[in-house]
Amino acid sequence: MPKVSIIIPAYNTGDLIIETLGSVFALEHHDLEVIVVDDGSTDNTCELVGAMAGVRLIAQANAGDSAARNTGLAASSGEYIMFLDHDDLLLPSAATDHLACLAASADFDMVVGSNYLINAQGEPIGENPLATRRFSGRDVALGLTPSFSQCMYRRSALERIGGFRPSATVAADHDLNLRLLGFENRGFVHGKMVMKYRLHEGQQTKSPARLYRAHMDALARLLGAGGALENTDLHAEALSHWQRYYGKFLPSEVGRMLLLGKPDKALSAAALFARTARHSVPSTLDYWFNRLRRARHA
Repeated sequence: MPKVSIIIPAYNTGDLIIETLGSVFALEHHDLEVIVVDDGSTDNTCELVGAMAGVRLIAQANAGDSAARNTGLAASSGEYIMFLDHDDLLLPSAATDHLACLAASADFDMVVGSNYLINAQGEPIGENPLATRRFSGRDVALGLTPSFSQCMYRRSALERIGGFRPSATVAADHDLNLRLLGFENRGFVHGKMVMKYRLHEGQQTKSPARLYRAHMDALARLLGAGGALENTDLHAEALSHWQRYYGKFLPSEVGRMLLLGKPDKALSAAALFARTARHSVPSTLDYWFNRLRRARHA
């Protein structure tokens, strides 16, 4: 049985990390290496993880999730790698289902499963089923953005690209997967349910403006003029897609920042909305029209 290294970056995760690790130890696949990289926590994360058998704890000064994942990758020895977020839960068959796909074809550098959605208390609130398909970096650029917790990577592929680029910050998923796949169909969605993705306050209050800027910077570095995967047509198409996607959330961010007494951030989000108006305005109108229509029929 191939060894699977599961790497969990952790920062002040004492309220959820034990439940997450419990889901790891319930996996049907038992040849596991479990590494938690504490990224400078100030709560009891280290104490809780350090008391658990079967977990390797690595502590480092706060440097961000990407740096923590790189630390875990460098310390790991598994042929296959899973990066599990501290607040998500794996299903028992997750590793087995991923491995079956990677074993079936040496062409696959990463595989992706589907996921359930849970709230902060772990209660089910929905699901995100994905259709079986092969995919490339082009698909990543245009909207295929699975969470790390629903993926498994071939170690050799991660080492080939040098792991994560910490400067990508909150766009680490787009950046890594695009660099990993390029324009070859070396990704595969098998569609089986593999994890539970937790929705909570920390995600709901993330800044769409900040996410958009980081994401667009990653795309420009890779697909823009002089980029490693330079493709100006795809870059333009991707910009339009993500302006429509992020644009519909910007008005809400403007209002939230004003309520929080942060007029500078409200102004910044409003300026971004205006700058991307060609795509953000129609997507916003469509978004709110559909929300109102659903509310009327609820």
